[in-house]
Formats: sequence, structure tokens, C-alpha cells
Amino acid sequence: YAVYEGDYKEGYYLYRSHLEDHGHKFKQEYDPPVHWNELYNLGWVSEKTGFFVEGIEFEEYTLEQLYKEAEIAKDVGAESLYLDPGWNIALGSSIWNEERFGPLKEFSRIIHEKYGLKLALHLMMNFEGENEPDEFYLISKNGVKLVADPYINLFCLCANEHWVKEKTRRILELAKERVDFFMFDFTDLSMFMADNLGCFSKEHGHEVPMLRHTHAENIFKVIQNVKKEFPHILIEAHDRGVKPRHPLYYQHNLPHSFDENWGFECMWNPMQDLLSGRSTQLFEYNLAYSIPLYLHINENSDNENMLQFWWYASLARHLGIGGLSNRESVKYETLKEAMTLYKKFKPYFTRGIFYGISYSIHLHVDETDKIGVITAYNLSSRVQKIEVQIDFVKYGLDVNTVDIYNGINQKISTIKLNMKSENISQFEVEIPPLSPIIAILQK
Repeated sequence: YAVYEGDYKEGYYLYRSHLEDHGHKFKQEYDPPVHWNELYNLGWVSEKTGFFVEGIEFEEYTLEQLYKEAEIAKDVGAESLYLDPGWNIALGSSIWNEERFGPLKEFSRIIHEKYGLKLALHLMMNFEGENEPDEFYLISKNGVKLVADPYINLFCLCANEHWVKEKTRRILELAKERVDFFMFDFTDLSMFMADNLGCFSKEHGHEVPMLRHTHAENIFKVIQNVKKEFPHILIEAHDRGVKPRHPLYYQHNLPHSFDENWGFECMWNPMQDLLSGRSTQLFEYNLAYSIPLYLHINENSDNENMLQFWWYASLARHLGIGGLSNRESVKYETLKEAMTLYKKFKPYFTRGIFYGISYSIHLHVDETDKIGVITAYNLSSRVQKIEVQIDFVKYGLDVNTVDIYNGINQKISTIKLNMKSENISQFEVEIPPLSPIIAILQK
């Protein structure tokens, strides 16, 4: 154990430093592209009531719609097109649906060359249908194939060596066509309604019942197999079936490991999660970990001040957005402006050292140049004047000037920092209701 002086955040930083010493940090070349997620405009096939797209009973996107999303992504300033479920022949199959979308090689070529975007794919470990090899199905103690989630009718995966070999083969077939990112999702073991967890089949070549550890290790083997062949592909990995949640550094620093953790499902109602406090978990995660989080958010729920955008841009090193399509709308234009400002200072958010000056004041530091970016948020319905104090020694900064922007890339002011004491400087800024400010710290 270690003894430290200070508040709980100092304890977090000490813990984070310990994990970094053991390799739990982003790689030196880490530079995640901003994703545009088609899901928020097009929905997905398992949504019967039109969660995102009103009036569509079963939301099944088309090739034409995907190209339209690529056009929007490029126009907004995103750097990669991310496809959520719907691109494969069946959920969890990891086989590109060539009948609906043509060859993946051609689709990928167009996305890369015509639109100048990278290509990202969502993967499921649990799967739908009864046409997969028998070894893929988790068998209960009573000899029944377990369904992971009755809502979307996915079968529970038995992550045995047979599955590892075939799943690896299928994903490598995708990877060779210039796929730049994979999400490993639906990785849970068994289902919440089953008393006897694990697979009880004696034909699958695993212990009976299969242990949670075996399940997690074999999913991880697939990740490693992909990374060995395509080390440049970014991989985000959801929890690998170990409940209650395994340590968030689990398997991260092993050879050929994944790059990112998942942002705790703050993708569905991001503004509500922000205002209710649910997204506090993202703030505290960043105090304790330098392993990047990946998260996409529906910008349709943001306000025109881009409060939601800047909150999650500060807390998810790998950001995905989506949900807007009307290029004439005010919100679409403000998102473009926010993206312009974000991309200008993106390295601070993706690779900077994170400090939580307070819950609503975040600091991102470039430890080499000793400059950084502060984001501050007014989560109330009234104008707030805040005082920001900066400890130069504690945060490793060498700055004397602050350029203040609002969330839509409008410069508000330039402030010369006043020294409160030998190492501490401060400045005041007024923030409108439900708004962010972005403060660029410079020499």
C-alpha cells in the first residue's frame, strides 16, 4: 500500500501512476479517429419500435444509406465511418453481407478513397440463429441451448477452442479489407436468468462447466490473433464475461492486447446521463486510468451550445458521434464548429494527461510542451462565474496566456494569467447556462 497526502483525487492519480508503470496506458502511436456512428440516424435491425428512427418497424440499413452517412461524416469532420449491427449476414456471424452490400473490398475502397474516411465495424460474440457449428452454443446443465437475451434473441456463446479458431478466421477475412477498428461486444457469459453459469457440454473440449476465466481467456485469444496479423487495427473490448465486473485493466497489457475499454453504455441517453450524474463514472475512470475509453454519443440529444459534445470529448479519448442529418439545422452547424475546434486541439484530449481540477473543470496536459486545454462546464440553468486555479508544479505546466472559446468555436477572450502565489495562477470566466467553455493554455 502507499500513503499519500491530499484528497481522493490524489489517491486516484497515485493508483493511475502505478498502473502506468505496469503498462496500462495508451500506446505511443495512439491517435484514434473520430467515428461517425450510423446507428443514430439509421437504427438497427433488432429495434422493433423505432428507437432512433420513428415509424420503422425493423430498421435495416441499405448500401445507399451507408454512403449517405459517409457523406455526412465527411462534412461534419469525422474521420471514420462506424457500422453498428446490420452489416453481417446474421448478428454475431462476423461475415460481411455481400448480397446486400456487395464485396467488402469495394465498400472499404470507396469509404477510404472517395470519402477519405477509415472504416470501423461492430462485432458480436453472442450470436443469432441455429445455423452455426454445434460447438458455438453454450449448453445448460439441462442440455438446452441458452439464449443470452430474449429481447434480441441471441444465443449464448461457448468460447471454446473450436470457436476461437473459426471466429479468428472470420474476423481476419474482414481485417484484410482495410478495416481500421473493431469493437468486441456482447461478450457476456451465459445469461442473467440462468442459475448454472457456464457451458456443461462434454463435447466441446473444455472443463465442465466452463469457467468464467476460460470464457474470458478465449475471447482474448481472438483479440490477440487479430492483433498479431494486423497490429495497426484499433480494438475496443467490452468486459469479457466476468461478473461482477473484472478489474478494468484485466488483460490490457498482455502481448497483442486490445487498446480501449468501453464507456459504460453512456451512448443511449448521453445528455440525461450528464445532467443526472450517471456519467460521473467516466470522470472518475479518467482519474484512475490512462487506458483509453471509447464511446459514441447521439448528438441529436445535445443542445446548441454543444454541452454534451464537449463533456464526452473530454472524458472519452476515442470519441464517436452521430445522430444529425439536416445540414440546414442550427445544431448541425454548431456540431461542425465544435468539431473544427476539437480537431485543432485533439492530441490534448486523446493523449494528454487528465486532471480533474473539479467535477466540472477538466485539464488535459501535454507533458512534453507543458501546455494544455481546460474544459469547464455550467450544468445549471443560470449564468455562472467560475474561478479556475492552476498549480503549475502539480500539473507540469509552463503557460502564461489563456484563449477562451465557447463550445461552438467562437473566441470569447484572451487572458493573461495572474499569479496568486509562486506556483499557482488563476483566472475567472463567465459561463452561460448549460454551456461549456474551452480554455487553451499557451506560453
